[in-house]
Amino acid sequence: MHRTGQSTYKAFLTNLREVAERYYDAKGIKSFGTLHCAFIMKQYLSSLPDNVRAFVLSKQPETADQAAEYSDLFFELSRINKDNGIHGMGTQGNPGLVPSRNTGL
Repeated sequence: MHRTGQSTYKAFLTNLREVAERYYDAKGIKSFGTLHCAFIMKQYLSSLPDNVRAFVLSKQPETADQAAEYSDLFFELSRINKDNGIHGMGTQGNPGLVPSRNTGL
């Protein structure tokens, strides 16, 4: 987010605060702890390659720990596909070529 046009820096700061408040409300952030968790989740997801991120987000993790579990699942499925001589991860980058199994996730 950047200040544009004839907007003053004070107006930009006010707008930035309003956007942050809407984000906190949408994410249910009520404390520093929940802000910290949301920050870690955002940073973790942004560190993932696109195909892994898409897979993880499709699982709708509620915590960064769950996101890491889904990331590891993607890695494991990718390795199984490779070991079985299956190349590529499908059109969406999802390891959909391996039969699904109940992982308890």
